[in-house]
Amino acid sequence: MGCVLSQVDIAGQGLRIKIVKEIAKGGFGEVLLGEDVDGGDKYAIKKILANSDEDEMRIENEAKLHRLFENSETIVQLIAHIQNPPKIENYLIFPFFPHGTIHDELEKRKEKGLYLEEEQILRYFESACRATQEIHSKEYAHRDLKTANFLISMDRRTLVLTDFGSAARVPISIENSKDHNRLIDESAELCSMPYRAPELFSCDIGTQITNSIDIWSLGCCLYAFLYFQSPFDSIYEKGGSIALATQSPHKIEYSGKFSEKLIGLIKSMLVSPPEDRPKIEEILEKTRNLGKELINAVNV
Repeated sequence: MGCVLSQVDIAGQGLRIKIVKEIAKGGFGEVLLGEDVDGGDKYAIKKILANSDEDEMRIENEAKLHRLFENSETIVQLIAHIQNPPKIENYLIFPFFPHGTIHDELEKRKEKGLYLEEEQILRYFESACRATQEIHSKEYAHRDLKTANFLISMDRRTLVLTDFGSAARVPISIENSKDHNRLIDESAELCSMPYRAPELFSCDIGTQITNSIDIWSLGCCLYAFLYFQSPFDSIYEKGGSIALATQSPHKIEYSGKFSEKLIGLIKSMLVSPPEDRPKIEEILEKTRNLGKELINAVNV
């Protein structure tokens, strides 16, 4: 976006913000870097255009969910939701995290071959699990957990979850072909393919989509913390069938660089039948125990 074209580009709810530059762009809209004209505070601004009633409902749902977790330390806080009449332009205003996402960090490390230390991996993953636990406690699933949706905290020790544009109440029952087609379309639009759970590729009639879809995605995230990318990224890049690959998670390759227990934690989540995946509380407990074991081993 380049230079600032006007002193105040967004105004509302006591804020006067100028746009500094574009940070990211996708099918959802744009993420912009903004600066408070009066105080100089920096913001990450998600600009979304509402071109239909469905778009408006989705944006309102996203803002509502952020407010639901307004006291969370592991979910990004919504500062304001500003709409320009007639509600076409929507601006979700968030704090700006200067270190970017864990995806950005992993891309930089991949270029240099610099792996994260296991202790840092466990700290990052514990915060990701805590965020997921909060969502699940409210009977929601995020539906798009991926490295690009976890921001690195100000002190660089933990992660903060963002982007609730895909979130939905669960369970979701698939009772007929209409439900099947709707969920197939939603999954294709809202759930990133290399992190998408197997059941979201099929959406079989007579089944339910539960928050276990997030458990699968967390397993893909943890794998990426170790090896820089989802276990299905290379298949995606080559144009292969991820839907087919997710049916055989036992074929995923792991190097010996990391502990067997950490790799075992990933394997426990990447299980095709959703009912066989652990609950988030169990994953969080195992993650904390691994962290304690690692600290104790270092101190011996």
